[in-house]
Amino acid sequence: MVGGIIVWLLKTLLVGAGLVAGAGLVKKLVTPSKDKAIVTAPAAPSATPSAPKDVRPPKPADPFKASGSGEQHFANDANAIWIVPLLGGNVEKTLIAWATDVYPKLSGNEFVIRRSPAFKRAANKLKRNFNPSNPGSLIMPIGLHSRKQVVDLFARDVKKLLKE
Repeated sequence: MVGGIIVWLLKTLLVGAGLVAGAGLVKKLVTPSKDKAIVTAPAAPSATPSAPKDVRPPKPADPFKASGSGEQHFANDANAIWIVPLLGGNVEKTLIAWATDVYPKLSGNEFVIRRSPAFKRAANKLKRNFNPSNPGSLIMPIGLHSRKQVVDLFARDVKKLLKE
């Protein structure tokens, strides 16, 4: 627990200093390595081999025709953080720019995007990681890995508003 707090504190200091690349190294130095259990295979194969099942739900279709932009995947986990530049130091402006880049059909519908409750929730989620001492950038919440994934948090809601 104490090691985790120290890692978090050092990462925060590194982000403030623009030294994010060293965050993984700091975690390795501070966190003790844990011995991993050795897993052995069963002595004999089972009589009825079962086919692996894909338990993931199918990926929903995109709400609009995607441009292919914003697909770059970022690790964004406990070992690597994803920092994005903010347009004008503003989360909403950045999200709208991403939305019109990922889904060109949204261009000209910025007002509708801003009206979307899902857009407001996404913006508020990102604002929780906003650091006023570093207004030009934002640390993305863990679990978000691409600009398209972020835009998809509100794109379906925007599509519903456009149909009204």
